[in-house]
Amino acid sequence: MKDNIVYSNNIHSYVFPQIEKKINMVNLVIGIVAAVAGIIAFILGSTLFEGAVSTIMYASGIVLIVVAAVLICKMRMLVYQPSGAKVKETKLYYDATDFHAVRQAVEQCDADALSNCMVRSEGNVELGVVCSCDGKFMAMQVLKFVPFEYQPQTDIIFADADSAVRLLKLFR
Repeated sequence: MKDNIVYSNNIHSYVFPQIEKKINMVNLVIGIVAAVAGIIAFILGSTLFEGAVSTIMYASGIVLIVVAAVLICKMRMLVYQPSGAKVKETKLYYDATDFHAVRQAVEQCDADALSNCMVRSEGNVELGVVCSCDGKFMAMQVLKFVPFEYQPQTDIIFADADSAVRLLKLFR
């Protein structure tokens, strides 16, 4: 019975050798430009303009600084090295009654069986998925909520290219 096996690797903390962290230079440059423009608008609003124009300059400065913060926070991305495709991490939740069906579908990389299990907004069973946007890399793991945390219930399963493409259609 597989229920009593302890799995040491957790997909959320596992370091995949084929995936590297990169900085999205476009977001970084646009973020820096927006921050500088926001600071300039803020300074000009306080020194050169009065009344409504000053208020508009302040508001513009604040908006540009917020945009810069969002862009700079999103500048890191994961990339699948062999193809250069972006990598997404996804969590899907299922009801506890679907646990065995989800686990069996994941272990067999069976997209049809997995599509028969209803995805919930929250649940006791989590399917952790790491996949490249081009479908050439996919890793999955079933985790089950045991008070206070989700614990792995399968090894990390790597799908081959054909299975990954079929499974990826379910996650979009």
